[in-house]
Amino acid sequence: MKLNPVPALAVALLALAAPPASAGSTAATRSGSAAATVIVRLRVTHVAGAALNFGRFTVGPLGGTIAIDAAGTATTTGDVALLPGAATAADSFTLAGDPNRGAEMKAWPGTISFAGHALSFTPKTAVGWLRLDAAGTGAVAITGTLTIPPGTPPGTYTGTYLYSAAYN
Repeated sequence: MKLNPVPALAVALLALAAPPASAGSTAATRSGSAAATVIVRLRVTHVAGAALNFGRFTVGPLGGTIAIDAAGTATTTGDVALLPGAATAADSFTLAGDPNRGAEMKAWPGTISFAGHALSFTPKTAVGWLRLDAAGTGAVAITGTLTIPPGTPPGTYTGTYLYSAAYN
């Protein structure tokens, strides 16, 4: 008679999965506890119409930089001159997440370009860390410094950069 090995295998697997047998009065089994808390995912939103705007300027033979602060005010170095009335601005993001939780922020260097010419800029968060308010929201200004080399051709330069925030 041919035996089917499947029922014997099932019995062996059940024996392995069963709790250990009591070893008399020296063994005890108790249950532990476990818990988990799921919090609101952190959301980052770019404020509509906001942009890190370095304004309108001229550049001389020495080049230079333009730095934008959190209020959107520009300062220049070297041979760079902002035009009177040039609109400059810091960029803006909002955060939404778990109330009263801290978030760490980072912005990576970017480039703006025109007709095959690129200018490098270094964005940075006005603060590197932010605690969300009791409603779970916060606002972040992105400042930055644009480097303008000598001989930069005139034109409207545009580009992007990356910004991230994470709970800490």
